[in-house]
Amino acid sequence: MEKENYDLIITDIQMPGISGLDLLKRIKTHKKKSISKTPVLAVTANVIKESIGAFKNSGFTEVLIKPFKEVQLALAILKATGIVIPESFQASKEHNLPIAATDQNIFSGFMEFSGGDKQAAQNMLGVFIRNCTQQLEYLNTCFDKKKWEKLKMTAHRLIPGFGHVQNYEIMQLLEVLEHYLDKQASIDEKKVNQMVKLILEKGFEQIKILEDENASSLNL
Repeated sequence: MEKENYDLIITDIQMPGISGLDLLKRIKTHKKKSISKTPVLAVTANVIKESIGAFKNSGFTEVLIKPFKEVQLALAILKATGIVIPESFQASKEHNLPIAATDQNIFSGFMEFSGGDKQAAQNMLGVFIRNCTQQLEYLNTCFDKKKWEKLKMTAHRLIPGFGHVQNYEIMQLLEVLEHYLDKQASIDEKKVNQMVKLILEKGFEQIKILEDENASSLNL
């Protein structure tokens, strides 16, 4: 940044070493106007509306929720840099709102990502199912052992995964758990237990749907 000028900076909100908010503060307080005036686009797995508003109030030019489609990223970049948005990219529900998950569109999403390679899509979905299952089991282990920091980080890691299959209900439950563990100095184990149980119930229901979808894709 000191050596080159940028039209836009894209950052994740939560990163190892430095948070997106800390990076934003460094940018906005920089002595060089060419840096301090640079628009900053934040990407986050946070789906709580109040948090999105807080991020924008902090100074981010735009905030994009993960996972997102290419068209959503393109639209956010156009908005953040002040470029006139072409008619073909005009904001619409398709661009800005999450698509509700359905049993029918899960495998098709993996097919689209694999470029139409059915075998690759099945392999990716299989890996996804195994990873999600392991992470949900580890979430439960972290609670049983009262490893609150690891529980928080596991919840954070699960958010984008369930976003990929468009289960925004579980994403929000995980975000609420992560936010609670991050802000509470004294942990209410009963409250956390209720949150974890609900996440596990909904999470394994989604895993079952994915397993059925993967099995049915063999007959496509």
